[in-house]
Amino acid sequence: DQQSASQGSTRPAVESVWLGEAIDTQEQGGAHPLEDPIEELAGRIAGGECLAWVRDRMELSRESLGSRVLLADPCRPDSRRKLLGAVQQSEPWLPARMVVTAARAAGYVDVPPLVGPGFHQARATPALQACAPEAMQPEGRVWVRIIDPAQDPALTRLLETVERATGHPLLFMETFRLRGSPRVRNEFDATEAFARSGLDALVAGERLYTRDG
Repeated sequence: DQQSASQGSTRPAVESVWLGEAIDTQEQGGAHPLEDPIEELAGRIAGGECLAWVRDRMELSRESLGSRVLLADPCRPDSRRKLLGAVQQSEPWLPARMVVTAARAAGYVDVPPLVGPGFHQARATPALQACAPEAMQPEGRVWVRIIDPAQDPALTRLLETVERATGHPLLFMETFRLRGSPRVRNEFDATEAFARSGLDALVAGERLYTRDG
């Protein structure tokens, strides 16, 4: 049975989505090992950086649901323009998709029926409209994915860690691809795309890549 995310309920994980290519196990040049990638990501996001995160297997879906993504704090002014501009997607009409934990979703959106693991349109609450105006679509709606801890414990933990740093369990989350290019598939693709982008850093598995090497 599908239960309301506003009640903090969970659904069975949709394991068949995450069957694509895994990231490489061999690091590329300039990598820094990380003890805790989640803490590294959260700290950089809270500091205003726009990041790429590549992990585990790629999803067999049109857009990434969390394994090949770009991340930024939606409550920071101009973060949408900065994030999309970093991968050469600067059109003002492009939507900015968001993720929120299931336990806190009702405070930010009118929770839609959970019909699948992807993004849905939902009406933003006044709290979200005030916090992240750049995410708003016509009629006060947003593209949102509600993250169930049973489906993605790592992304849930990231959102919870970000909330401790920023006060909001929210992230802009877009598929990691450069304009005119396919989604990155593995760590090599990710480092190549990162080098051509305006992103601040890349976390691939348990490795960090930065502009200063």
